[in-house]
Amino acid sequence: MAFFVPCPNCGIRLRCATRLPAGTHLTCAACKEPFTVRDDAEPDRGGQPVRQARGAKTVPEKDEWPRARQATAEEEIPEAEILEEDPEDDRPPVRPPEHKPRPRRRPAINVASEGPARKRVLSPAVLTAIAASAIFVGLASALLIYFLVRDASKPSSADLLAHVPTDTVILSGYDLDELSGNAAFRRALEKRAPPDLLELDRAGVRSADLSRVVVARTVNNGNTCVVQFKTPPEARKYLHADLPGKSYAPFTSLTGNYRFGYFADSSTLVLADREPAIQALREKGAKARLGDELKKMVEKVRGPIWRASGRISAADSGQMALADDGLSLRIGPSAGTAAWAVPDGPLADVRFEFAFENGPEASQAAGALRSTFVNLRALNDLGQLVARTGVDPADIADIRRGYNEADVSENGTRVSVSVRLPASEALRAVGSVRN
Repeated sequence: MAFFVPCPNCGIRLRCATRLPAGTHLTCAACKEPFTVRDDAEPDRGGQPVRQARGAKTVPEKDEWPRARQATAEEEIPEAEILEEDPEDDRPPVRPPEHKPRPRRRPAINVASEGPARKRVLSPAVLTAIAASAIFVGLASALLIYFLVRDASKPSSADLLAHVPTDTVILSGYDLDELSGNAAFRRALEKRAPPDLLELDRAGVRSADLSRVVVARTVNNGNTCVVQFKTPPEARKYLHADLPGKSYAPFTSLTGNYRFGYFADSSTLVLADREPAIQALREKGAKARLGDELKKMVEKVRGPIWRASGRISAADSGQMALADDGLSLRIGPSAGTAAWAVPDGPLADVRFEFAFENGPEASQAAGALRSTFVNLRALNDLGQLVARTGVDPADIADIRRGYNEADVSENGTRVSVSVRLPASEALRAVGSVRN
């Protein structure tokens, strides 16, 4: 009885005389490829189909062999050739490798999508340090802003106020360094300086040597002047030796009103025209003690040239009146006045502030100021201002425009004025306020 084994390589059935068991090693007589029998050899069942390996070619049944041989010789069923088995080879039958799916790559974890991250808890000591630092930075910033705002509202020569009498009622300040830095104001000072500076020049204290000046006027103790030199001067050039038992000395000038003085430091000279005034200054020390009304008005002024006054009675106002400088805003007694000029190129922004006891007085003063500005425009038209004050004729158009556009406003007991003037007229206007 014959048996058949399919070749897994070429698909032809191989004939064998014995029933070969699975695992037998053979060589195909047709394709010459070695293989291992997967299943036991199948017997010839007389015309029944014989199972073939997957992918094997179709082989004709037994009763069709003669016809198949006539068609092709390749379908001959050769004898199977049994390979010589390796007695030490006990490996299992060879099977085709199975397909193994590649492991899927795990997607990257998105921390944001995994829910809120666990917060790190800071220790109480660290939290306390952070809070303390924040409070310190906040306080430091607030103090810095406070001092900047406070200094911006003070006059430029505020530190010199520590050397003025406690009974001062009128103060005038000049920052000559800043004024001389503006070409228009420098020319105006050279051509016609304010009366305060002219008085110092006559006494031998030249404005060109000075950095800042403050002049204080009192009702009973005359005038006091505080000057700061650009460079420390030679003391004996301005003062004699100290009086016996005193810390002040006679002033060397014989032409001016100032008679006594002392150096507060190497660059600051304090002068007074009466001995009680200079003696009181030495006793009180370097500490400003202004009256409440005057202090409020001084806090309003700013800029390199300013003037402020406190409450002055009608009698005292007439007693302290200075020589008319061509522009006089005589508005009667008030609770305080302030005037200042801030240079802006060849012109300056000039401001006036007046405080009164009641609203009717403020309204009356506002009307008087408007009338004064109308008269000043008329003087300019007739050319009288040039003849009386010596202003540059080229400034007349700007002076007329400034007074024509002057803004006078009232707010209860307060009157405010804003006017834009050339440098020469700004200097004159600030020093012209009279109570």
